[in-house]
Amino acid sequence: MVYVHVDEWSFPRTSFAAARDVVCTPGGEHMRAPLSAGSAAGYGSAAMEIEHARLLAERLHADDYEEDGTALLEHIRRVVCRVDADVQVVAWLHEVLEWTVVAEPELLGEGLDSDELRALRLLYRADDARSGGVYLAHVGLIARAAGRAGRLAREVKIADLQDRCLHPRVRADGWSPPYARGLALLIGHDTGRATALRPFGQLRIANAGARRL
Repeated sequence: MVYVHVDEWSFPRTSFAAARDVVCTPGGEHMRAPLSAGSAAGYGSAAMEIEHARLLAERLHADDYEEDGTALLEHIRRVVCRVDADVQVVAWLHEVLEWTVVAEPELLGEGLDSDELRALRLLYRADDARSGGVYLAHVGLIARAAGRAGRLAREVKIADLQDRCLHPRVRADGWSPPYARGLALLIGHDTGRATALRPFGQLRIANAGARRL
């Protein structure tokens, strides 16, 4: 397990020996391998699926920017760097249902499997209500979801919220979701990860709505 240290916060990040599309260096930089690197190195179909998901995400989100002008793909790439290789397809695509008009049959046609699609549905929030309670209810739904789809969604949401605690998305009206509380809720339901994390109270994460980090 590799730990990422930002100031006095500490989050776990997985090593990516099996994932060659994005490599997270110890300093947090992103290096992208050539498109042909997977087949040349003898990686199997899972690696090719990750590569395809990356290309699809970069095409669908090419013109998507957050309220402060940051490209959404920057957030997506950081999330990918926090999850295991078997979760990276969902990590690459975790914003597509919320930010784009891509249809679910099109995603299936691109090679997404049914559990991965269910995970994307779990991650999707249809209404961006300015309500912490509504936001946490959605996180709770992900925390309790069963099966492989639930596990995929939880792994990605934990990584998503870890990144959002460090790089919060603040809406134009100044509202930001309670990322820290959502992360605590997920960790509380995921005892396997809870043992790998420092106690949440030690993370010293302020509510993202109180100040921009």
